[in-house]
Amino acid sequence: MGRRERCAEGAVDLFQRRFGAPPETVAVAPGRVNLIGEHTDYCLLPVLPMAIDRWVAVAVGSGPEGRIGAISTAEDDPDGPTVEGWTRYVSAAVAASGIDGGVAVAVDADLPAAGGLSSSSALTVAVIAAITTWAGLDLEPDELVRRAVEAERSLGVAGGEMDQTVIVHGRAGTALRVDFLPPGRRTVPVPDDWTVLLADTGVPAPKAAGARRSYNARVVATRLGAILLADRLGMDAGSPPALGRIAGGDHLAALVEDLPAQISSAEVVRLVDGDLHAVVGEPPLVDPAVPLSVRDAARHVLSEAIRVDRFEEAMRSGDLDGAGILLGDSQRSLERFGVSTPGIERLVARLQAGGAVGARLTGAGFGGHVVALCRRERAAEVAAVGGFAARASDGVSVSWGRS
Repeated sequence: MGRRERCAEGAVDLFQRRFGAPPETVAVAPGRVNLIGEHTDYCLLPVLPMAIDRWVAVAVGSGPEGRIGAISTAEDDPDGPTVEGWTRYVSAAVAASGIDGGVAVAVDADLPAAGGLSSSSALTVAVIAAITTWAGLDLEPDELVRRAVEAERSLGVAGGEMDQTVIVHGRAGTALRVDFLPPGRRTVPVPDDWTVLLADTGVPAPKAAGARRSYNARVVATRLGAILLADRLGMDAGSPPALGRIAGGDHLAALVEDLPAQISSAEVVRLVDGDLHAVVGEPPLVDPAVPLSVRDAARHVLSEAIRVDRFEEAMRSGDLDGAGILLGDSQRSLERFGVSTPGIERLVARLQAGGAVGARLTGAGFGGHVVALCRRERAAEVAAVGGFAARASDGVSVSWGRS
């Protein structure tokens, strides 16, 4: 029995023990590692993630009328870790499913929580997939993505659509190139002699409280960069403003260097006679009076989008060393962007000293996991530093009853 099947069986058994009947549907969703393209999706610029062989399983059936009953194996085990706030994602996913209540949910997982591997998005996708199937709704995959994004944004995280897209559309053996403007996807085979390794910094990377504020501040900083660059270029950055709408403009790299190092949302809106709500949202993601690091944000995002193109080329040609260099370039850019930590930097250095050709943080940053690349014959040696080899896996699946 594989990992996916064990998680599904765990959710089914927990459901039957706690709710006294077998579940009616079971959905299993993978986590994801973003190989490259960090903090670009919410700017409508490309990403290159892959679904991984770590899972969240959700068993669903009838529950108390008008209510949501939810239990997780993490809470069922008195010695197991408790993942704070996970029920918020269940509630948001149920709401996005269009169900008023009367549903019971049991969750099992071997995907690390708060590790930068999209455990919250996997949970959200799995809950929506299981509940809508149970309710007799036949959602198209893109509609499942849309509802999962809606659910997570309702919790105050101004994220993009990368995580949900690869969790739904992932394919075994491949990464997934995702474009947002215009929308598009294509699979990119992982070369047979490459190994993708994931190592944990030991510091959680939650999407709550201070981490959420720090993430949202960077979202708004990129919007401010888009507004100021669009004003210089005579272009429209859209609403909300996005760097993807002005990427490719003439002399863009030079214009980025002319952006203010720090400036507040309120000041930018005054300069360009813009719409403050389109920038900071309502309720506001950040205090409009707080200065943000606009130049560093635009510099990172626009250069990272170029690295996505080059990394895809390296994958298709089997250029592992070239891909490793791009990972290093991305990590240095993310450090300047302010989302790395001393612990991440130390782990990156250890993995490279252990034989990885390159490594960098994956996910929003501030903690969580580091992704590394190495040749297959050196995988055990690099993994000895700490971590595990991740395989590219299929996306979410749904079955009826006991899987």
